[in-house]
Amino acid sequence: MWLSKPDQVNSPLGKFQQHFLNDWSENKMAIPDEQKLKLESMQIKGIRWMIWNNIDKEDIESRLLQIRNQGSTSDIEKLVNLQSRMVLIKLIEKSHEITASIIDTAYEKYRYGLKPGFTLFWAKSTEIISFSIGDLEKRIQAFLSTLKYNSDDKYKNLEFISVVKFGETYEVSLSYLQRFNYINSEGEFTYIYMLKECFAWICMDNNFVAINNMPEVLINSLKRFFSNLYHADITNIKITNSLLDKVFPKDSTKRVTRHNANPPKNQLEKVTFADPNLSDKLDCIPEGYQNYDITNMQYIEDIDGNTTGTLGVNCNKGKLYLSKSVTSSQFRTWSTRRINDIIGFFQNTSDYSLETISGYNMFSSAEWESIKPSSIPVLNEMIYALINCKKSALEAYPVSFDTYKAYLELNKFFVEKISMSCDTCEEKAIAACIKCGCSNFSLTKKSPAKIICSNCGETQQGTFSFICESGHSNMISNINEIIELISTDEFTEKIESTIKLYFPEVFFENNEYFSISSSGIELHKSPDYEKLKPSDIADFQPITDRIILKPVDELMGICKSLNEKCTSHPTNEKCAKCKAQPCSSSKDIGCILKLFENFEGYTPQPHQGHEFGDVSMLVNLRGRNMTFLGAAKSIPEGAKSKKITKSSDLGREIIQQVIDAFHDARAEIIGVIYPDIIDDQLKYFLYHQSKLNNKRLVILDADFMIKLLDKYLEDHII
Repeated sequence: MWLSKPDQVNSPLGKFQQHFLNDWSENKMAIPDEQKLKLESMQIKGIRWMIWNNIDKEDIESRLLQIRNQGSTSDIEKLVNLQSRMVLIKLIEKSHEITASIIDTAYEKYRYGLKPGFTLFWAKSTEIISFSIGDLEKRIQAFLSTLKYNSDDKYKNLEFISVVKFGETYEVSLSYLQRFNYINSEGEFTYIYMLKECFAWICMDNNFVAINNMPEVLINSLKRFFSNLYHADITNIKITNSLLDKVFPKDSTKRVTRHNANPPKNQLEKVTFADPNLSDKLDCIPEGYQNYDITNMQYIEDIDGNTTGTLGVNCNKGKLYLSKSVTSSQFRTWSTRRINDIIGFFQNTSDYSLETISGYNMFSSAEWESIKPSSIPVLNEMIYALINCKKSALEAYPVSFDTYKAYLELNKFFVEKISMSCDTCEEKAIAACIKCGCSNFSLTKKSPAKIICSNCGETQQGTFSFICESGHSNMISNINEIIELISTDEFTEKIESTIKLYFPEVFFENNEYFSISSSGIELHKSPDYEKLKPSDIADFQPITDRIILKPVDELMGICKSLNEKCTSHPTNEKCAKCKAQPCSSSKDIGCILKLFENFEGYTPQPHQGHEFGDVSMLVNLRGRNMTFLGAAKSIPEGAKSKKITKSSDLGREIIQQVIDAFHDARAEIIGVIYPDIIDDQLKYFLYHQSKLNNKRLVILDADFMIKLLDKYLEDHII
């Protein structure tokens, strides 16, 4: 107990007390090592909280001025708030009022802040590598000293604070500077840097790394460092729908965000449903949205049996956070439990090792002889991920390779797409050009990566900026975080065939495909997708089975003379009248639509941007009546090439018209009608788009149209 009355000061005990305080104030009594480490690890606002709540304002001022060799200050609060952690710790060392127990209390309260959370990564290693706290500290500091920054980087100066260990987990406390732009009093654009604190958890025994409050550019640096340090693959985790169902309590759901990159025309691309009792009202979600991918969830979470709070889950980034202030002990215990749940989910589904798959040398066969050796590790890991998805009924599986590396190695097998998570919305967003708002981009096939806006031509390299649909600006420094690769039909079929050679029990359906992103490999399914042949449709079988009567050259000449429409401004009424008029010669046929008039239920509807389509009728597919919608194009007059390509004007028109048809819920079978040669690349692109949009597609090109014309001439005795 400290003496404070005047008559006690000169007593022996009072003199001892004064001597003790003088020693403390002269920094002769050091803070115990445990509490010193806690001061270095807790958030700096926790140190300020101890100072303001335990030391008189006059003492704060006098001691701080002494530390700084400063005579006076006009604003002590501002002076305290401007001090570094090191200076504030010196102030604590001079302040007997702050005891070890007060430091312990502040550490529990302020270690992780008001919204603690982390982004989780799966760490896989075949080697057992461990370090002492001292060795780990030295290696981290040596690594951080090698990082280089530009003077105006948005994030820079990643610095080491401390390392502690709880259980089997190392906690590395770090700080960095973040730039904030503003307009000063003179109306000029300028910026200021603010200190941000963060941490990384490393637990190789339990196969995870978790990182808190850090931008992607710094996260990626740490991932590479820890990967090299522990000889481990450290990969992003995607929280899949099946993982959510397995790990998190469905009856405590309070908010869900769902996303579909290619929604039906009458549905939204992204929707959020929220209610305190959402789990009891799931039947209120409109029909059609239940099968969307879940991008964000919120639950009422039981933290420790006595405490509940809101748990937020960002599925694409593998991020978990609590919207509640908890003690450091509570947060560590809860986090360890949840991390083990998630990592255990993936580990228990791993039936085949990557080493075994690599040992098969699947890509040394003649079927894959065009593949570069550098592409084989990427392909092996694709096989590994796909097998795990199929064997364990997963929607996604993490991979270790960079998405852009896969694109450079294997771009001919994929269609690229810009896919972004908005930092402000904290969910998947539709990326748009920051200059013109267009959402269509192209990606260069050579390094360094460049993203080009298809509308205004804006080219970005190194650091990429986009806006989400809510207008939030996002800056991404890593190309791998914003690109998604969608497998083409032929590549999907080739990969699946290779897998079946080695794992015949693994079954793929013909309506499945996969994509690659920073979240790993995702397996997708289009239940209604079919790449139809004309002969698959009962109404077209008499045409496909037909033996041509007239010379092919004659028929081709007539095809070239047929227009897409009879007049420049056709109407449904004009077409119906024309359909009723008989033809006496091939010149009377006039347009492509006329050739379909003998099909039952056919109604010509010339496409003008708002009608159902050019050719619309009911057809029979395997005993089921379906609505057929055909987009017809005529052979351009004076065309230099017989072949219509993806990049030609006519090819782009077909693509746009077919994509419009994909978004029409009434169309069950989409047809492309063109009486000449359609380039294979254009066909592959159209098939690919039909799979993404879950539609059936049939192409009626020269082979079909010549036979249809031959039958029409015979039926009309021409």
